[in-house]
Amino acid sequence: MNDELKPCPFCGGDFYFHEIEETGIEVRHNPIGDCPIEPLLGWYYTKEIALKTLNTRPLESALRAQLAEKDKELFAARELIDVAKTTIREKNTEIMRLKNLRSNE
Repeated sequence: MNDELKPCPFCGGDFYFHEIEETGIEVRHNPIGDCPIEPLLGWYYTKEIALKTLNTRPLESALRAQLAEKDKELFAARELIDVAKTTIREKNTEIMRLKNLRSNE
């Protein structure tokens, strides 16, 4: 498991661990600008629990999955556009060839 906390989803500021002997872990926040998250974010029994809790962002994960799907669709659309451009060039070349034949008659 990665030992780094993701940045704040509101301001991009850092979260960091502040260990308190015998009682657990505090997670603190270095806010950037007018962030709604308080400097003392929370207290956890272990670093692992804090990491799992704070780095789990279902909405972010769902949006990343949607973005990946849209990237695939965009790639497929670009391939189709390239095929269409090639076909149009070929057809235009054929039209020009036929026009030249007709004008030479």
